[in-house]
Amino acid sequence: MQFALTTDSAEATISIGEALGHALQVGDLLRLDGELGSGKTTLCSGIGRGLGAEQAFSSPSYLLCKEYVTNKGEVLHLDAYFQHRLESLLGEGMVERLDGDHIVLIEWANRIENWLPAEGVRIQFQTLETDVRRLHFHAIGAVAVECLQRFCRSLGDISISIEPEVA
Repeated sequence: MQFALTTDSAEATISIGEALGHALQVGDLLRLDGELGSGKTTLCSGIGRGLGAEQAFSSPSYLLCKEYVTNKGEVLHLDAYFQHRLESLLGEGMVERLDGDHIVLIEWANRIENWLPAEGVRIQFQTLETDVRRLHFHAIGAVAVECLQRFCRSLGDISISIEPEVA
């Protein structure tokens, strides 16, 4: 399953993240990729809202991993921008925490692809204009397909353009 959504503001990206947060369940893994400033952390802040997090989600760049408590369970929010530092952390046992007992969000996931489980939802961020982003969603595996199906149902009245994509 794959499709794309286009947003025209940070607020719209947060709304999409909130809908995605409503759809996420323990065991879901999101791979977020795109250039600097493309909206990865903005989407994650909306996900945190949708999950009912006790604190706002923020960039884990320098900490490598932040953990959050939400209404749906624990969330691991990783950032692989500093690839070698995160690989060291994964090699020291963090990789075992990607086993399905958490909701996992990974920014710059393409940098640590060889450490990640086979299944997950890939979200590729594309900057079209100053505030306009296209988010390309691609489900890898049955669990990821179920996640994106829940997400599409949770969009409700959010005014967005869903564009099917061909494999």
